[in-house]
Amino acid sequence: MKEKTLVKADIKHNRMYLKFRGSYSIEETIPIINMINHEVVKLKPGFGVINDLRDLKYVNLKAALRIKKGTNILQQQGARHLIRVVGGSKMAVKVFAKFSNIISKMKISYVPTIEKAEEILAEHNL
Repeated sequence: MKEKTLVKADIKHNRMYLKFRGSYSIEETIPIINMINHEVVKLKPGFGVINDLRDLKYVNLKAALRIKKGTNILQQQGARHLIRVVGGSKMAVKVFAKFSNIISKMKISYVPTIEKAEEILAEHNL
């Protein structure tokens, strides 16, 4: 069975990979924040982030606010570009765009595929 959540630092490419599947309650987001904190320290400032949301079904409001803290952690640790892979999920775009009012130098993009996300980061040397 596939894991519900993936948080992994790719040290070689200086990228963070996140994947969310299914639905999340606030209780389920606490380990996610801990995983982000554990992995992000492995990366150098200026890293890229690919966040795969294609299989995300539902995130309640409190959980979404907690996940926003994870985005803030990535920003504080020097993420330069966060790319959200949303496929055809209008819900993922709506929920994550609503909670992305972050003022920083970190760019946030939405793409339909992992391949497109990888291509964009490669174009920007991330």
